[in-house]
Amino acid sequence: MQKRISEETHHALTELSTNAGYPITETLSGSGDLGQVLVDAIKKYDMDLVVCGHHQDFGAN
Repeated sequence: MQKRISEETHHALTELSTNAGYPITETLSGSGDLGQVLVDAIKKYDMDLVVCGHHQDFGAN
C-alpha cells in the first residue's frame, strides 16, 4: 500500500513540476515526522527555500 501511495505521489509531483511554467529542479516527498523529514532534506540538499503542501482540507466542516 505504501509503495503504491509513493508511486502516485511521485507521478503527481512529476506532472505538477512539468506543467508549472517555471523551472523546478527537485521534488521530494516524505513520510513520518514532518519536522525531521524537512531538517534532513534541507541538510542533504543545502536548500534555501522549502515549499510544502498537504492533501487535507483543514477548513472543511
